Amino acid sequence: MVAMCLWEFTKRDSACELVLAILSLLVVVSLILWAAFRVIRLGQRSIKLHSNPAYILYSNPEALVNYGVFYIPFRTSWYFSGFLLLVFSLFEASFIGLAQESATSQAVAILIIELVKLTLMALIKPYMDSRTNAINIAIATIGLINAILLALFTRDFGLPVLLMNLSRRFHHTMLTEYNRILE
Repeated sequence: MVAMCLWEFTKRDSACELVLAILSLLVVVSLILWAAFRVIRLGQRSIKLHSNPAYILYSNPEALVNYGVFYIPFRTSWYFSGFLLLVFSLFEASFIGLAQESATSQAVAILIIELVKLTLMALIKPYMDSRTNAINIAIATIGLINAILLALFTRDFGLPVLLMNLSRRFHHTMLTEYNRILE
């Protein structure tokens, strides 16, 4: 949603679509960031009062129902990881939406974002158990492979056409096998 709203800023099809993109962007980003900041504030208050972020986050049913999606998958010491993932997603969406004119800068930015995300996820392992950490590290690895292939698909790097066709074939095969595994 964010990428499409930001992309509309560069295209400016009509004034009405631009106004709708601005309103949609403001509503979506503000609601999600407000919920993430609310989780951080609840965690900080819990640390201040009880020396443990989990006390208020897990004992308050209102917080658990309304904001649990932002912190339940993570270890209690990394309750703010949902906010970090949102920041990564917003950076990536901004490059996707705003850097359409320069494929090289878009590919390099997405590659750097995915590499940082994979590195942090592999080093910190913020999820609750090792299985969830492994699954999310695998997802981040696939995202990094996709970013590498996106960089190879841009014609600005001067790669031979044969190499670009091989990388497209590999990408297609990888996605087909990944879908087969998930079914």
